Amino acid sequence: MKRKPNNPRARVERAMRGLLRVHRACIVDASVPEVQVMLHYKTCHKITSKPVADALCDIAHHWTVYMSAICQDGGRQWAKSVEYELEGIHVITRLPDLFEQPIADLIASCNPKHVIGHAWIAIPDSVSLDEEQAHRIYQAVGAWRQQAAA
Repeated sequence: MKRKPNNPRARVERAMRGLLRVHRACIVDASVPEVQVMLHYKTCHKITSKPVADALCDIAHHWTVYMSAICQDGGRQWAKSVEYELEGIHVITRLPDLFEQPIADLIASCNPKHVIGHAWIAIPDSVSLDEEQAHRIYQAVGAWRQQAAA
């Protein structure tokens, strides 16, 4: 049996993906209080580790994306959301371009009087979030502390 050739790059990328799974890392981007932050998607704590940031930003991943129109009416807060997995693998810097039309469609499906912004959560793995987890993540980044974008 012939051995596979040594591929240091593939080995490093595997180690980086493992690091992201251990830290349960995700990127959260909220529109109005222009926030983009790395979080542990289970505990909602910020991740400030440079190796984790490098693993998220330096290599391409298969992403699961949770997009939301952030809505508010009086004291009631909610998010109208859609979740899907992107086809192929992408670098994080390319994600905002891929989200423009789906976010515009999502916002268009909401009552414009209630929409105060939009946000997305990108996880570099095949992980599904439920509404409660997503709501906690959006609370952690202050998605409802925004002023209505009138």
